[in-house]
Amino acid sequence: MLTPKDKTNILPTTPGIYQFYDRTGKILYIGKAKNLRSRVKSYFLRAEELTESRSTAIYQMVQKIKRIKTTSTDSELEAVLLEAELIKKVQPKYNIRQKDDKSFSVIEISRDEIPRLEIKRARNVDKSAEFAGQARTGAEYFGPYPSAEILK
Repeated sequence: MLTPKDKTNILPTTPGIYQFYDRTGKILYIGKAKNLRSRVKSYFLRAEELTESRSTAIYQMVQKIKRIKTTSTDSELEAVLLEAELIKKVQPKYNIRQKDDKSFSVIEISRDEIPRLEIKRARNVDKSAEFAGQARTGAEYFGPYPSAEILK
């Protein structure tokens, strides 16, 4: 039977997202990649290299991986957006940075004759409540996204 490490050789080389699952089927981590095969393979370095070059938490996560699922996307941007959406929805244990609920980014597109695109920050995941005053102007909102950096 092939191990998750063995299966990395047959992963696509396209952009996309990857999900690591434990033995119970729970998602441990969701990530994005320019090249799925290269990125996922990088987690399966020899154990001594992994502990030297990566945190203990990642080393422990890799030991728990029993299944890998990948989803190819047409672009890196699509992978970034899909990753952000899934992390917000699933809240995997090892996606620490992306789970920060202090605030998030949304894209606002105005209804002006020449629409303006702006990145806004919010604390309330319910965009309709947070932006109710602005929504009266007819602006549309997309998101939430974990970081304004990925939108720039």
